[in-house]
Amino acid sequence: MQRFRSVWDSILQLVYPDHAVCMGCGDLAGTQEGWLCPECEEAMEELKMEDREICPRCGMERKGGRCRNCEDWPDDAVQIARYCYGYAYPIDACVMKMKYTGVYRMTEWMGERMAELLEQGAFGRIDLLVPVPMHPSRLRERGRNHAQCLAEEISRINGVPVFNGLGRSVNTKQQARLKGDERRRALQGAFSLDTDAGQIAGKRIVLIDDVITTGTTVNSCAKILYANGAERVCAAAFAGHLSAAENTVRNRSGKDYAK
Repeated sequence: MQRFRSVWDSILQLVYPDHAVCMGCGDLAGTQEGWLCPECEEAMEELKMEDREICPRCGMERKGGRCRNCEDWPDDAVQIARYCYGYAYPIDACVMKMKYTGVYRMTEWMGERMAELLEQGAFGRIDLLVPVPMHPSRLRERGRNHAQCLAEEISRINGVPVFNGLGRSVNTKQQARLKGDERRRALQGAFSLDTDAGQIAGKRIVLIDDVITTGTTVNSCAKILYANGAERVCAAAFAGHLSAAENTVRNRSGKDYAK
């Protein structure tokens, strides 16, 4: 009887697991709380942007000297950009699973960390959260806008309202597949306001996205918001680029990176 019960428990565990599969490495042993196994949780802690030397404007890690990422940003770009973690293993895998395989329940976990980021004071007063919009065809394909899910979760925590009036009228290629100049050309005219601009006039806004890399996307959004009277535009994301040197080391770690 005991042996039969053990076999039956094993079958139930396969069908109705009480451990979630780790969203980082995919370990089937998973974890009872959160989304990462202990090993990935430890690796995630190493990716925190806190206590790193970062650019005061774009938030990217720098090793002294000027920041090559935002030195050519125009005046109507975001004034401050920050993110919670460096975009490397296992954070990259979590983001990919949330965006491309529909694990949107992770936005609660991600949103909690982003809400903490916004409360650290770098952004000052925040009047509105504006999710980076998704083109309607891509929205139909994925089912949800991940940036909007994150913004709504942050709003639930800190009470800052979400403005959904920024739209995407051009269905560009995925920005991760384009280089800097290609990104800028692809995003020309891609964003517009779908609603009354009076709702953002004089407001201090934080754009919300899952990942910030070069800043091209959030800067294109900022340009539209400024043109319609926004007082200040910043940006926040769950993840962003580390220094090139650190990314090279992590890419050689032997881990299976999300594509």
